[in-house]
Amino acid sequence: MKVKKIIEDKYDEAALLEAEKKVLMHSGLSWDQFKAYNVKIDEEGNFIRTIEVGDATKPKIVLIHGYGGSSVKFWKIIKPLTENYHLIMIDIIGMGASSRPKFDLCEPNKIDEYLVEWLEKWRSKMNLTDFVLAGHSFGGYVSGLYATKYHYHLRKLLLISPLGISKMPEDFDLNKEIEKFPADQRPPAFVIKMAPYIWRYMSSPFDIMRSTGPFVSNKLLNFYIKIRF
Repeated sequence: MKVKKIIEDKYDEAALLEAEKKVLMHSGLSWDQFKAYNVKIDEEGNFIRTIEVGDATKPKIVLIHGYGGSSVKFWKIIKPLTENYHLIMIDIIGMGASSRPKFDLCEPNKIDEYLVEWLEKWRSKMNLTDFVLAGHSFGGYVSGLYATKYHYHLRKLLLISPLGISKMPEDFDLNKEIEKFPADQRPPAFVIKMAPYIWRYMSSPFDIMRSTGPFVSNKLLNFYIKIRF
């Protein structure tokens, strides 16, 4: 089985802004209080989607989302946090509205280094230091890696339900892990069978969704949300 690789996404900037606006308006803040832009991090033109909100004279906190998400997922905690902080929310490279560079690394230590260095390039471009770094789930893993190397830039590290695995455990069994979920919350059988192939070809469910178009991807998302929540 060959999984199509999507190296670069083309999207409508206006449509993206409208989508971000719709979600962030649920925060209770007005859209004109947010500043959304892209920060270029290398000569290849790769960039990190960045959203700022709050009084710039207050202490800064950088929020990093979990796997497959984006910074707008923090909408529910934005308003209360702005009472004490200037928030800077970013999309992880390859996720959300950040660019999707070609990625062919396989060794865990090199991947960890990659995750740390894109974040450091972004920090350098932003000229940030003495800030709070907060990461949720996979973003917590990235934040933890960053803190081990560049701790001197941080005021504090917050790990919010952090999750990350450097290598697969020797006794890992996908089927046994899935059986831990109630039957009505498990993914379809064909998805379970596809998982090893997707992993082998360094792809992800998001590649498949992008290649099948909005109609199919929306159906898949609605199905996932229904069984998951």
